[in-house]
Amino acid sequence: SDYNLIILEDLPTLNSGLQTALKEYIVSGGNVLLFPDKDFDESAYGEFWRSLNMSRISPMEEKEAEVFSIEESSFLFRDVFERQDQRRALPKVSAYMEWSGAGGAAQEVIMRFRNGKPFIGQIGHEAGHLILSYAPLDEEWNSLVTVGEVFVPLVFRSGLLSAVSDQPSLTIGEDEVIQIKKSIGVGEADYSIRGPVDFIPLQRSMGPNMMIDFQGQIEDDGFYELLERDSIAKVLAFNFDRKESNLATFTVQELKDHSGAGVTVLDIPPTKNAGAFIERSISGLELWKWCIFLVLLFLAAEQLLLRLWKTE
Repeated sequence: SDYNLIILEDLPTLNSGLQTALKEYIVSGGNVLLFPDKDFDESAYGEFWRSLNMSRISPMEEKEAEVFSIEESSFLFRDVFERQDQRRALPKVSAYMEWSGAGGAAQEVIMRFRNGKPFIGQIGHEAGHLILSYAPLDEEWNSLVTVGEVFVPLVFRSGLLSAVSDQPSLTIGEDEVIQIKKSIGVGEADYSIRGPVDFIPLQRSMGPNMMIDFQGQIEDDGFYELLERDSIAKVLAFNFDRKESNLATFTVQELKDHSGAGVTVLDIPPTKNAGAFIERSISGLELWKWCIFLVLLFLAAEQLLLRLWKTE
């Protein structure tokens, strides 16, 4: 598919054709953001959970809960908030389902309720991800859509999850997370970086994939090798952010302030001829033409006086 993200909102059931299409989409590297219906078909959804090797999830129950924490180290919310704020508005729900947590695919809990139960979970499967809401999106049951500072980055970053894996080049200070498919038996702390600087990056297992977070440790451009134990898993090219395309310009006053002694800044009006303006600025105001004109004028006046002046 050409889409990085599919959002499913409040679907009562998932037929077999849709389940197959969604699984194939996720396997091929797509991301699905799923908000089940309040009264979802447990049998149909259960088949979909099992196709992704997920644990059992209970039906929705009408009970109130308040989101208590956001995993700000996760890719979905990393560097989204400038600072920790205990007064930050967080969603509230009046119905949600629960994850058994027994066996099945690994889940990264992105947001939790105050009771510790997951509100948003991220499940990696093959090359893609399922981002699952444990509450419906309908405002009758969930206030998530009214909390823009949480809802907007959740949707935006969900579409970028798979895009971090196969970039041909990375920008220092911007591309801090990549995703790779890990080998069988490889776990966290089995990856390291070798290059202009050697270090062990932050690693987070997401099902068959591994999220590698450089955490700002790469400061020099060049080629870096991502090692899986002792073998090269991927070669990464890091470059500095290019500023040549920044078309912002200084004002005339800013140019004058930045100019040293002996430098003249010319402010040429748009209606003036630039060449003539520069030439006049260099040579100054030329008066020789006026001098010749005045000389000729006075000579002519003298001749007239001599002819017309009558002597007695």
